[in-house]
Amino acid sequence: FGYVVLRNVIPAGEIEAANAAIDAHPQDFRRRGGVTALATREAFRDGGDGRLDCGRMFEWKAPHCDPFRRFLCHPGVVPAVTDLVGPGFRLDHAPLCFIHRKGGEGHDLHGGACKADGTWYHELAYEYKKGPYCRLLSASVALTSTTSPEDGGFIIVPGSHKSNLPTPDSMEDCQGEWAEVMHRPVINTGDVLLFTEAATHGTEPWTREQERRGVLYRFAP
Repeated sequence: FGYVVLRNVIPAGEIEAANAAIDAHPQDFRRRGGVTALATREAFRDGGDGRLDCGRMFEWKAPHCDPFRRFLCHPGVVPAVTDLVGPGFRLDHAPLCFIHRKGGEGHDLHGGACKADGTWYHELAYEYKKGPYCRLLSASVALTSTTSPEDGGFIIVPGSHKSNLPTPDSMEDCQGEWAEVMHRPVINTGDVLLFTEAATHGTEPWTREQERRGVLYRFAP
């Protein structure tokens, strides 16, 4: 499918510590908008505010930095990342903590192993040679309660990580027949969503009263 959900691998105490740290640092979050907006297609815009992002969690003083550093090489996650990326994997991008509030816009479909002109996107590619090999794997730690398909949030085109063609422009708005092929996995607090960046994915506008919070790490060989 291009993704897997590791169920209940982050203990409740670590989730509580991460949320307390977020609550203690509201000044470090920046709202996306204008040139940093993530949604341009109508399906991913809701007329609301952009997502709140922060990349400074490792800089926070202890104990607020501790849960985010632990997530980096969490014993509940490392075996799966090793299987998909390989031993000795590295952090490819700076980690990102995000807050998604009701009415907040989403993120256009992106990713895919082929660029718009059809050339191979080597840096994102997924291969299977005597086992899976992800060149860029994302891990999203869920810090808030269950996300259901009708709430918005993560969306993915299953199997698209194996495609040898660019994402059709007609798919970008998730309308008609394309709406039926999208997957919206149910994600609970303490789950970790792993997905290859070679899969076409995005984020739908958030519709629930409760904030959607998470931490995103990206790993590479």
